[in-house]
Amino acid sequence: VLFLLQRPLVVMGIWDDDKLDSVGIGYPSIFIGNDKTEKAAFCGYLMFREYWGSVESEVLAMLGLCLMFKDWDLMAIHGIRFPSNHLTAKFMQKFGFQDAGTVQRYMLDKNGKLTAAIASTLLRSDFEQYLERAVAEAYGEST
Repeated sequence: VLFLLQRPLVVMGIWDDDKLDSVGIGYPSIFIGNDKTEKAAFCGYLMFREYWGSVESEVLAMLGLCLMFKDWDLMAIHGIRFPSNHLTAKFMQKFGFQDAGTVQRYMLDKNGKLTAAIASTLLRSDFEQYLERAVAEAYGEST
């Protein structure tokens, strides 16, 4: 897909003996800012169906978000989803994404009609708080 060939990809995978099994990808669609300003990005992701709801998908998404914030020096990551995509809403809220509002007639549905989209944002500071809690929980500590 030409769209993905023109962007950096975060490939999420699990080593299985001597091969890497792909779990999913993350990618930027739009960067905002430059090296002289603060930066943010609209990003997307996909997880392959066999990993939906797995512990691996959550850990790899967390690591993918870490990589995006660090390597691209982002202060915020934004996303857009269909209002009916409750699974993505629930999954991304774990990491601190918060819905920011509805954009009318923004996305094309499967019939080629413009439909509403929900915009959500993850601030770097909120993600860092999530990471502190996740690490403390992994080591049996409370925050």
